[in-house]
Amino acid sequence: MNYLDYFQKNKDGFTRFIKVLKDKYESTGTFKGFVKINNITQIEKSTFERFFGTNFEVGSDIKISLSTFNKVIEKSKFKDFNLVNLITSFLNIDNLKTNKEIKLEKENDYKQYLNNILNKLNNNYLKNIICFNINNKNIIGSLLKKKYNKGTLEKELINIDILLNNIPNKPTSLPLYASLTGNPHFLDLNSSTNTLFFHILSEIKKFKLTCNEDKWNLLAELNVYNDTISNYVITFNLIGENIIEEFNNKFGALILNMDNINNISSITGLNNKIFIFENPSILNYFKTKKASIIITSGMPNLAFYKLIDKIDKKTQIYYNGDFDPEGLLIADKVKNYFPNIKLFCYEKEDYVNTQANKPISKSRLNKLINIKNNELETIKSILLNKKMAGYQENNIKRIEQFFTQLKK
Repeated sequence: MNYLDYFQKNKDGFTRFIKVLKDKYESTGTFKGFVKINNITQIEKSTFERFFGTNFEVGSDIKISLSTFNKVIEKSKFKDFNLVNLITSFLNIDNLKTNKEIKLEKENDYKQYLNNILNKLNNNYLKNIICFNINNKNIIGSLLKKKYNKGTLEKELINIDILLNNIPNKPTSLPLYASLTGNPHFLDLNSSTNTLFFHILSEIKKFKLTCNEDKWNLLAELNVYNDTISNYVITFNLIGENIIEEFNNKFGALILNMDNINNISSITGLNNKIFIFENPSILNYFKTKKASIIITSGMPNLAFYKLIDKIDKKTQIYYNGDFDPEGLLIADKVKNYFPNIKLFCYEKEDYVNTQANKPISKSRLNKLINIKNNELETIKSILLNKKMAGYQENNIKRIEQFFTQLKK
């Protein structure tokens, strides 16, 4: 009887022992140390006692030295004993590899897979990003590996290649642009296929992604918009286009959507000043004032940013919003996007005037950590201390005083 037949004949007794040997080799690449088996069975006890010539107790946890195992084999009648051969034959596996060898094989397969895809792509930016991130553990590298494991990577990269090679030269709706891939929902923000595209695009454009709004801004650089009709901004008394001035004179407040804004060459405000407010209700207070106004209606959208880009460089822009975490984030974002904007009425007295009485939750207060602009530091500190929100509608008198001072 050769050693393979012997161990197979005593399979029930040696199965756990051989499996531990396999795990040990895969983990360390060696057969050294001990084999530990917990709560041995009666058949294991009988098998080990015959093999090792030592007494064991059913239910005990045992620890067998591999040097002891080798000595037993050396004294046995078994010839040409090979432990690797024993494990593969006993467990009916093709070969025995260490975890390191398996990992290396997988990495080589992955690299070969990506190299095959690279031969099918045309966009050099995309190719360079893939090559750079093959071994990286950053977000793009992680996404590549994740989609490779799911079997979706090749199709997604080919679709991204199509999109990057067909950037529109005029304003285009998002579904129409995405349909170049054969799927008009390929770039939907709630889809599983948009993430890799946006991170690759942000790498190409050197644009940091922090929220969905950043994705819309990125798409705008490609002339792609989610919805050019319903993406709009409220304005009042803007100057520069005859049709806008005529509408203001006759009807008052004017809503400009993306299509309208794309057709505007340049705008300014009365006396080369434009005031931006967060809340539409503010507009009612200042309709009788000789002022040019833009309303963000909360977090600024693409229409707002496109309109800001159309403002003449000689125009002075002023911004005021709510005294809550979200309001300060908007002010901070607007200031970062357009550094020449002047933030006004953000002093302690302004906060007092708002009669702040709405509690701010801890999760909302945590958002204030993202406020970087020094001009907002006073209100930021007050909010962290008071934990109460105030709104700009209650600060109208101070805002009016600011108007009056500017006219002097």
